[in-house]
Amino acid sequence: MFSKIKTARLTKDERAVSNYDRLKLLSMQSFCSLLERHPHFNYRLNILQIVASKLPYGDLVIRKLCTQTVKNILKSDDNNLLEFKLDVLKELHKTIKAKDHGLFEPTLLDSLSLHDIMVDE
Repeated sequence: MFSKIKTARLTKDERAVSNYDRLKLLSMQSFCSLLERHPHFNYRLNILQIVASKLPYGDLVIRKLCTQTVKNILKSDDNNLLEFKLDVLKELHKTIKAKDHGLFEPTLLDSLSLHDIMVDE
């Protein structure tokens, strides 16, 4: 009941911004779950670039979601994902180098120091 009253008081612009924020969060959740559940997807590098670009994002919920996704990918024990983990680290390197360091989650550095990637030459 209260939510109906609250939304009735919002102007058109405020409702549009609210809908845009919900759509933005839903799209990032979809990208993150697709990246985690299907790492062999054809467009995984494109999705990875989108997720990595949101690591220093201003919205706390989206930033935490993307950070948790990267941490989960790096933690996985699947040996078939070594090439993808290397791509994740390369994209992370580009993003960290290009953006302000104060915007990143501090736990992201923990996941970088704890990953166990062994690449054979």
